[in-house]
Amino acid sequence: MAFERQAARTPTAIGRVEIHLFSPDPTGNEQPGAEYVVQVRYDNGEHHTLRGNLVPHLSPAQISGLLGFMDDMRTKAITEILP
Repeated sequence: MAFERQAARTPTAIGRVEIHLFSPDPTGNEQPGAEYVVQVRYDNGEHHTLRGNLVPHLSPAQISGLLGFMDDMRTKAITEILP
């Protein structure tokens, strides 16, 4: 029995890029986090979605900035949504 040779594929384009930021309830035990989703298109027409933890790819300054942004969004939500 011979195995079928697999065709090589080359990534040709990046499609949609998504970033998901998590700001847990401050009274809970969860930690804030960030995840990414990247769609990759290949020369054979296939699409593949990469997903993972974004935090290891961020600098300390970026983490600090994103945490500040999420704090601002939480404050805005409290001010505008809660009575």
